[in-house]
Amino acid sequence: MGADLENLLDRRNEILKKVIANIQSWDGEIETGIGLIEENKIEFDQVIKITEAVKEEQGSYAEDEVYRTNINILSTAQRELMESLQKKKANLVGAMKQVKKRNNVVDSYISVSKRAIFIDKDI
Repeated sequence: MGADLENLLDRRNEILKKVIANIQSWDGEIETGIGLIEENKIEFDQVIKITEAVKEEQGSYAEDEVYRTNINILSTAQRELMESLQKKKANLVGAMKQVKKRNNVVDSYISVSKRAIFIDKDI
């Protein structure tokens, strides 16, 4: 293997480790999860470019064991992140529905009509 190819493979594995570390350091908040996904998208684009460069350098493509291991770890971590975000989304949607129902109940009990009401005392 040439030095350039070795550098490309090392760089790709470093990027994957960085992405894994980013996901594992997630604090569980929706906003930071979305930020992580956006940040990792940029890193994945770099991995794709490096993989294409490796294919050009080798003529064919063969995965190394470190890359395969990192991809498996990353796949599991990304799946857990997405499942957690989907659960949080479902909880948030449920909470929004409850607030809407509460508002509907409140509106049905409280009349906002400001019409004047006249009571005939003679009846």
